[in-house]
Amino acid sequence: RAAGKPKSEYARDIHYHEELKLWERRVTATWNVVYRVNQNYTFSTSKEQGLNLETLEGFHFIDKGLPAHPPPHGFKDVRLTYPIFYSERVETFEELERLQELFIANLFFIYDPYSWVARRNSRFRGGHIEACREHIKGSRIYVTDRQWFDEVLARFLSDVTTIKLEGADEIYSLHMLSKRIWETPRTLGLGFDPLNWNRKEKREAKDAPQAKGRSNINESPRGFRYALIDAYQRYGDELVNRIRTQLLTAKENRQKINGRAMLMTTIEELSGLTWREFENRATETQDAHLAEHLVTGGL
Repeated sequence: RAAGKPKSEYARDIHYHEELKLWERRVTATWNVVYRVNQNYTFSTSKEQGLNLETLEGFHFIDKGLPAHPPPHGFKDVRLTYPIFYSERVETFEELERLQELFIANLFFIYDPYSWVARRNSRFRGGHIEACREHIKGSRIYVTDRQWFDEVLARFLSDVTTIKLEGADEIYSLHMLSKRIWETPRTLGLGFDPLNWNRKEKREAKDAPQAKGRSNINESPRGFRYALIDAYQRYGDELVNRIRTQLLTAKENRQKINGRAMLMTTIEELSGLTWREFENRATETQDAHLAEHLVTGGL
């Protein structure tokens, strides 16, 4: 390091690590969104992110997420920095292999690492809920509480599909990720590094309190979800078959039934417990499953 850091604006994103005696590089990006919503309100937000290309640690700061359907003209040009090194020495096979692996890892974090809230490989998780909603909406179902029942049944079918294809851990992992995104919306790579390498850079982490994953089982559509997950994990397709049979019977008789009461009775018959007893047991079990994913949170 005899010559020290080059005195050039192009060197602002390289940094000498005194302890390791190594030069480190980083990539940084700043993206602003500003547009007028109406005569009285202008929406604005920005995100700033950076990644240490050697350690794969970085940061991701965001003011607030985007509303639905922001106009394209609201997105301003991205301010991006990315240092490039050139070496004349002949690298060994092991060093070239290391650089190749590091380059691929960098791409994973740099290329669309976040939307305005979560990474692409998180944004498209969540099962098949929209397809299930459309299917249920177009079906003739003889229940008196159609709005409640449609949402519960669609979510249940999506969860059953997810469990069959990916396992129940995918549901718990994604549930906790949705909590942790707002708890720690700052890590771009494998760990946090504010990359305060230059003057006027004073980034620091400001985490929210650690999220507590709860199944919140109750009789609302959202609260009923984990009751059905718990019942399905215990009784499998027998639960699905009983629900299907009762819906088909109601349709054949052209006589509407109460969907919520039917589901609760079905669970009571399968479990041999009252609804409240089952609810208490399911809450304890499902909360424990969610707690197992608290640390990783799907990241």
